[in-house]
Amino acid sequence: DKTLSVGVGRLRNALRDKVKSLVPEYENALKIYSDDSSVIKAMHLGHDEFNKMPHEQVIKLVDNMSNAEKDAFRTGVARYMYGQIEKSARVENTANKFLGREYLDKLRPLFDSEEKFNLFKSVLERESQLFDESKKILSGTQTARTNLARGAFEEANVGGQLVSNVVNQG
Repeated sequence: DKTLSVGVGRLRNALRDKVKSLVPEYENALKIYSDDSSVIKAMHLGHDEFNKMPHEQVIKLVDNMSNAEKDAFRTGVARYMYGQIEKSARVENTANKFLGREYLDKLRPLFDSEEKFNLFKSVLERESQLFDESKKILSGTQTARTNLARGAFEEANVGGQLVSNVVNQG
């Protein structure tokens, strides 16, 4: 079976090379398909495997990626993280877990600059803060919840007085 597999592989490669020499557009199509498939693979890799990788492996992997592959990999990672945050939104502060040193070391190489990394990090920090604030609001007494909600709305300047009045009036 192994001999047959090797023979079929050689035949396929010879046929591909012959078609490339006869039809120059075919070689270009192979490059485009190869690029597209590597981008799709990078996105799946980011979504499915990033969480299991040590940061040293992430650095090596990203160093060998094209810009399109890096974008796709980063997208896969972001989708994974978003899914984890959404899945546990009422139970635990998953965003805070992503702010640990090991995880941040894994995330840093995904960004082209320290500014872009810091922006992403600040989004995670804000998500973590929102979780903590919502837990405070939802776990207190009715009066405490009302006061915290009033404070949050007034601080955000989003019609807080109106909403506070409605809450206080039942």
